[in-house]
Amino acid sequence: MRHHRDVARGGRKGVVAATALALVLLAVPVVTRAIGSPSLTHLSGTVAVLHADRFDGGVAGDRFKLETARGLVAVEPGGHADQLVPGTRVELTGHVLDSGALQLASSAPVQAVAAAAPTVITPTQRTVAVLIVTAAGVAAPATTDDVEAAMFSAPTSVDAFYREQSAGLLGFTGKAFGPWTVPSTPTGTCPDDTWMALARSLAAQNGVDLSGYQHVIVDFPKNDGCHYQAAAYVGLAPASKQGEVFVNGPFTTRVVAHEIGHNLGLWHAGALVCHGAGGALVATAEPLASSCVDPETNDDAQYGDPYDVMGGAPELRQLNAVHRRAIGILPADATVVVGHPGTYTLVPIEGAAGVRALEVPFGGGRSYSIELRAPSGFDAFAPTDPAVNGVLIHRDAWSGDNLHTLLVNTNVATSGDWRDAPLQVGGTFTDLAHGIAVTLISLTAQGATVGVTVPGEHNAPAAPASLSATLVGASGVLLSWPASLDDTGIELYRVQRDGQDVDTVSSLESYTDNPPPLGRVYGYEELELPAGRTYRYRVIAVDPSGNVGAPSPVAVIKVPDRTAPRPPTRILMRRLADGRVHLSWSGASDDVGVARYRVRRGARVIATTRQRAFTDHPVPLGRPSIYSIVALDSAGNASAISSMLRISSGTRAASARRSALH
Repeated sequence: MRHHRDVARGGRKGVVAATALALVLLAVPVVTRAIGSPSLTHLSGTVAVLHADRFDGGVAGDRFKLETARGLVAVEPGGHADQLVPGTRVELTGHVLDSGALQLASSAPVQAVAAAAPTVITPTQRTVAVLIVTAAGVAAPATTDDVEAAMFSAPTSVDAFYREQSAGLLGFTGKAFGPWTVPSTPTGTCPDDTWMALARSLAAQNGVDLSGYQHVIVDFPKNDGCHYQAAAYVGLAPASKQGEVFVNGPFTTRVVAHEIGHNLGLWHAGALVCHGAGGALVATAEPLASSCVDPETNDDAQYGDPYDVMGGAPELRQLNAVHRRAIGILPADATVVVGHPGTYTLVPIEGAAGVRALEVPFGGGRSYSIELRAPSGFDAFAPTDPAVNGVLIHRDAWSGDNLHTLLVNTNVATSGDWRDAPLQVGGTFTDLAHGIAVTLISLTAQGATVGVTVPGEHNAPAAPASLSATLVGASGVLLSWPASLDDTGIELYRVQRDGQDVDTVSSLESYTDNPPPLGRVYGYEELELPAGRTYRYRVIAVDPSGNVGAPSPVAVIKVPDRTAPRPPTRILMRRLADGRVHLSWSGASDDVGVARYRVRRGARVIATTRQRAFTDHPVPLGRPSIYSIVALDSAGNASAISSMLRISSGTRAASARRSALH
């Protein structure tokens, strides 16, 4: 279950207020009927999620879209939002509404075709264009100088923020443009897409080429009816949107740094809210138990971490260890996975070397993460702040695949204040449900000494040293790897394709996978698709105690497309007044996508086209001609020849006779 939904919820504000905000913030136009007949429509494409934030009211929400070969289509998920993961290739079934949105069917509306690739952002210098727009008679939300300072050049800029915690690996360069006045003021509650479209149009008119930018931000005048401060596409998806970000009003470093985090694939830094007898907050959290509140139903949980930019604090604080690992700015050797009881030493996460995080697995693929903060840079805490007088304990996502973290409050005395959540010297956090205890033994300016208790045998197996992948047969992939090492032996290996488990192997260090076809393509061609599919494999060892080792290196292989398209159908033909012959046909279908069509007159190919129509030059009267169509995919696989149509001789154009030949 995902922690974000397609409606906004507000635990502190009350159900009525949250519902009102949801209707204003995220709902597409209300419709009461489907266009035309009630028959179901099928669409194939990649899921895109636009996530909106309002930090002062604790409101978060999502808008779902499908990126198809013909552009973005809004999706009304109903109760199926959990299945719409950003970057996932899916086929959707539903009804098209008057607004153009697809309302998902109540049963079997989502069919997964390909899992989303793991969110891995290679640290680099990313490029950003900020488009400042306003309406006639309305002050611009910012100047280009202010925006470029907040984004690129000031000591507290977004660029400086990410460079500081990545040791210079991840930064942002670019330019602000405008302010430009739009020709007509967008109407509606929150017309953010319209502002973006107008801004892009004005950029083109002013000679600004946006094609080279990895992020495009539009800053439009504050609209109080638009109940969010900013919004962003999650995980740099869809590709056609270039990591778009929407800012409603003032352009601030803290807000934009948060939205850029969403672009990079992060969700939120929340609080693990757990209650015991009588409703009192308890420090002995039992993850996934009924005493803990799911962040999607509680505003405090949604943004509750005051020590992370992905939380809701007004200060600009650095990312926690889980988030840093996700976007590739915390080296692998900076984290120790705790596999057995012992004493461990941590250095501040702001440092450039040493162990900066402990990971304590507790089952179900979940872990606690322990880190230490220092009063420096963007983490310039006061010397007396609990943040630098203890260690922070987070746990990863509540549920589902979203990269969301929860801060554990280890101080029962202040049940509602997560600013003193860190574990202090001499204190112990205990998870009774899993037999885990964490004690802060000592703390100095140089680091912390932490004692960790875990039950049973917890030495994780070593990762397979290598993994090879070779093609076998028509579409099989043979995987092989050296045996992993473990002090109690290996129980099984988990085989993953594109980040998802596909099978387990219990005896051999090899496995043959048969990747599924990419699914059907309904009635339209997907142009310029790759001639085949690239898969990423890895193998994970598990010992008899259930300890999970680190994954093997990734093996990448491309499975060629050897499946021919199905032939086109419903071919129509007519002779035009000038003697030319016009052909049209329904789109062919293919497991990857149809790239083009060959038009044949008799046995001769007279044209190749990407369209589903072609007009032949005039055919002399008295000469019969036979036409047929062949579909081609990007790999060059050709379909069977379609039904053939004959246009016969006649004294006038209107006398053309058509007949189907088989």
